[in-house]
Amino acid sequence: MTGCLPEGLSAPEREAVSRYFEGDAQLFIAFRASCLTQFRQDFSAAEHALATADRAALRRIVHSLKSVCLTLGQADLSAQARRLEAEVPMAAWADVEAGWRRLQQGMRAAWAIPD
Repeated sequence: MTGCLPEGLSAPEREAVSRYFEGDAQLFIAFRASCLTQFRQDFSAAEHALATADRAALRRIVHSLKSVCLTLGQADLSAQARRLEAEVPMAAWADVEAGWRRLQQGMRAAWAIPD
């Protein structure tokens, strides 16, 4: 249903519907739901990457999250992911882990994703 935005979408989400989904709020809502399922898998994969110090795997995960966060209207989280993506290859591992924890916490808060 194009042009009719349901109640409950935040201003950034409404902007994302307009910008990335051609006004189709139902498509946005379906995409967001699939992303919430995928985020749990991404979190698990990131934990594995952290446990094995796999910088390449973590960077791929963060790279994907950067785009998805932006598409879902979370520009601040996208920017945070972009910064972390740049840090992963060269920063001290403790800093990378801390950056991941901050990003994950922000995503959990933004979408009410339980621990």
